[in-house]
Amino acid sequence: MVRKDIVNAVLIIVVSLSTSCMHTPPKPNEQLNSWFDVQKEYARVLDSHIGGDQYKIVPILGPIYSLGTPIRLQGSSPITNSCQFNKDDLSTQDFSPVPLVKEKKSFGLNLKLPPFIQNILKEIAGIGVKVDSSKAMELNYMNLSQVIATEDIIEKALRVPDCLNAIKGKKLVLIRGYIRGSLKATSDSTLDIDSKVTVFKSGELSVTYTDQGGFSIEDTKSERPRFFVVSEVEVTTKLVECADCKFLKSVGKSAYDTTASIVPSGGVLAQEVPVLSFSKPSQASIEGLISDK
Repeated sequence: MVRKDIVNAVLIIVVSLSTSCMHTPPKPNEQLNSWFDVQKEYARVLDSHIGGDQYKIVPILGPIYSLGTPIRLQGSSPITNSCQFNKDDLSTQDFSPVPLVKEKKSFGLNLKLPPFIQNILKEIAGIGVKVDSSKAMELNYMNLSQVIATEDIIEKALRVPDCLNAIKGKKLVLIRGYIRGSLKATSDSTLDIDSKVTVFKSGELSVTYTDQGGFSIEDTKSERPRFFVVSEVEVTTKLVECADCKFLKSVGKSAYDTTASIVPSGGVLAQEVPVLSFSKPSQASIEGLISDK
C-alpha cells in the first residue's frame, strides 16, 4: 500500500517541474501599472545618467512642444509661443553608451494605454486575431540622441520682445531640449515555431503579430522626440545702456539689434535684457507636464 504522504510529495514535485518550464507573464508586483508609468521610469533612469543640476529628463506624455516653450509651473500649457530657439544654434549628440533600463519596463494591456496602442489593438482584433488583455508588453528605446540648448542660446531666444514681455517676472518650466530615439513594444506571448507571422504598417508604425496572439509595435523614426529636457527658470530683467542705438519709427527697437527692447532710462536709451536663474525642477513644478490625465 502506497503511503499518502509520499504520493502528495511526488505530486508537488511534478507540479513544480511543469510550472518551471512554462512561460508566465510578470507577476503584478513585477510590472508597472501602465504605459505611462513605464515612460516615467525610463525618464528617471535617463535622468540619473545624464540629468544635470539645472535640468531634468521627463517623459513626453502629451503635445510635443517646440524647443524654447515656457510652461507654467505645475501646469501643462505654454505661456507664449514667442520664445523659440534658433535651430542653427543647436547640435545633436548621440548617447554612448545608451543607458539601459533593466527593470520595471513592462506594462499591462488591461490598463491605461496611449491612443496609438489602443488603435493597433483594434486593428489586430478587426482582422480576427485575439489578443490576451491579461498579457504584458515590454518597452525598449533604441538609437537615443539628445539636443540641449546652452544658457547663451536660451538668453538669445528669451530677449525677443514678445517673448520677454510675456515671461518677465515669472518662474516657469522651460523646454530646453529633447531626447530622441526609436521604440519597440513587444508582448510577452511566446512565439510558437508553427505560428503564422504577419507584418503590416499602421501609419508610421510597423506591427508584427502572430495567430497565437503575440505581437510587437515598432516606431523606427529615431529623430522623434521621446523625452523633454526641462529647466526651472526665474526670469527677471535689467536695463543695459545703449548709447549708440536709435529708435526705429518709434517702435521701440534698436537699429542694430531688432530683437532688443528699448526703453528710456534717465534720458539714455537702454536695452531691457533677461536675467535668468536656472535650477532643476521639483516634482511639483512638472506635475502638470507629466500628467497622463
